[in-house]
Amino acid sequence: MLLLGSGAWASAAEPGGLNPPRPSGFAGLPESVIQSVFAATTPSGKMLSAQQIRPLILHMPLPKKPVGIIGYVRLKIGVFLLTVESDGTVSKVEKLQSNGQRILDDEVIRHLKKWRFRPGSIAEIRVPTYFNFQ
Repeated sequence: MLLLGSGAWASAAEPGGLNPPRPSGFAGLPESVIQSVFAATTPSGKMLSAQQIRPLILHMPLPKKPVGIIGYVRLKIGVFLLTVESDGTVSKVEKLQSNGQRILDDEVIRHLKKWRFRPGSIAEIRVPTYFNFQ
């Protein structure tokens, strides 16, 4: 799912941030999409690229295929905007572009609210999402 391909994330950060997501963790999304969409802003207003963001992610739980999704589903890339508090917790998730099904968007939002970042590192982050169920 999220930054996902094959119906689940290919890679995720370990709790505590010991293994930040690798570029291959965004299976199903072309690297050009990741680089152009996955971006963040620091509390001071500096823009961060996808490569700069990855080490700042401490916890990144990934959703599973929701109940109710049956068979092959062709979806588009979704985009979500996270507002991050100074302690690294996510206070708000806004859907900028839907994945194409509300049940998937709701599942993405539920998991994005659980993400954690290094305290004081990020104010907002734009996250691309992708599902490919077969």
